Amino acid sequence: MFKQLINIILAITLLSCSAAKETGSHKTMITEENTDKPFWGTMLAEVCETPGNVCLSPLSAQQAMAMVANGAEGATKKEINTVLQLGSDANHRNKQLIEAMNSNELCEVRMANSIWINNKLSVKESFINTNKEYYDADVERTPFDEGALNRINGWCSEKTEGRIGSIIEKIEPDARMFLINALYFKGAWTSPFSEHSTRPGKFTTTDGLVVEAQMMKQRSNATYYSDDILSMTTKAYKGGYYMLLALPNKGVECVAAANHLAANLDNILATAEIEEVELKMPKFTAEFGTSLRPMLEKKGITRAFGSKAQLRGISNEALCLDDVVQKTFIKVDEEGTEAAAVTAVMVGMMAMPREREKRVLTLDRPFIYAIIKSDTNEVLFVGKVSDPTR
Repeated sequence: MFKQLINIILAITLLSCSAAKETGSHKTMITEENTDKPFWGTMLAEVCETPGNVCLSPLSAQQAMAMVANGAEGATKKEINTVLQLGSDANHRNKQLIEAMNSNELCEVRMANSIWINNKLSVKESFINTNKEYYDADVERTPFDEGALNRINGWCSEKTEGRIGSIIEKIEPDARMFLINALYFKGAWTSPFSEHSTRPGKFTTTDGLVVEAQMMKQRSNATYYSDDILSMTTKAYKGGYYMLLALPNKGVECVAAANHLAANLDNILATAEIEEVELKMPKFTAEFGTSLRPMLEKKGITRAFGSKAQLRGISNEALCLDDVVQKTFIKVDEEGTEAAAVTAVMVGMMAMPREREKRVLTLDRPFIYAIIKSDTNEVLFVGKVSDPTR
């Protein structure tokens, strides 16, 4: 039984605001940063700009914020939909995605949602019914006391197989609602690495230090792509998901590679070829936590965090977002990857291969990755490994 793990916790606090060119397989494809890049690209750039080993979940953030959007109006709703790229059909698309993920028999992929309402808050039934219908949300009205805190954290632990023991440390006096998304992924490689091939190897960290990491190694026919910015391969999981592994070329900044990848992913995947690839990558474990509020505000979600928030679709009481916090843990080894994500929105009072030369991709310096659903290219997780020994 493998133990690889990604745990994501994203907490969004809502408060009531009464105030307040091609040769061989090497290509040249340099594109200016796309200002309309996908939301996962925005998060990957954030990953690259943050020191250390970082992992975020675009999908979990989109799910939680989509539920919030169902209660938003006017400019507030437009900002959320634009930044998160939810689209006018977000509810129908997310319902289909949840059903498809939860019915996968080859790997464990589950999505769950819940809404916890302080019994002091009067909530519009249209908001509750929409999130029940499209997000299969469990709903509980309860006094926001110690018992509610334990039940909320217990729900998170249950939905993530115990990987996330808690999402909320305490319930503030002005808290009125928690909207929570839980995402669980456990996928085995279609072609596992052999443990006998894992050997200590050198890895140069972002700081230029050379550390000794446990390097897994495998030679197989795989998707491979290389251009002036990066080299990339993919490694499949059973059940229709894959991990994309991208190594920025020497001298290329991680964020430049991230923006290039986000702007050109469709073309990169379309022009990538099946080659004999010798992949070397480290086993790694990482934990991370951050507030996403600065990123969301910088990208354009501003009204929702202040006294101009328009969330009357939730309640007639004046409400606004307080914070968006995300915690992560990831562990990858020879057998596959297990991942869990929890997103909590807190609401309170406002204030076929051809013969070719062998390609070698050795991830012995900082690299970026993503876990992607093959048929829809839905990005579940994005991350960066700066030092696999930390």
